[in-house]
Amino acid sequence: MNKTYPTFKFENEFTPVDEFEMPLKGFRDDIIVNCPNGMSYKLCFYDNVRLSQELDIEEVIFYEGLVIVKEVNLENIEKAIRKMWDYDFFKKLKPIA
Repeated sequence: MNKTYPTFKFENEFTPVDEFEMPLKGFRDDIIVNCPNGMSYKLCFYDNVRLSQELDIEEVIFYEGLVIVKEVNLENIEKAIRKMWDYDFFKKLKPIA
């Protein structure tokens, strides 16, 4: 039996240039996850380098749905979302309307 996983899309336009630049920027904050149960969630992905840079500027960083990955790219975003689904993590987040 195949497991059904959430899908994701970008709230803003996503081009091949965005795909190239996303790992270089180290973050993407417009990811909408659509779960098989009909619920949707907004996630923000950061890599540790970008998060460290943000902490040099801000004393506190808080986002609901903040996910840290080694590199912000399509493959890691998909892996993280699948892992979050497997661990029922989305039950802990507030869905978007």
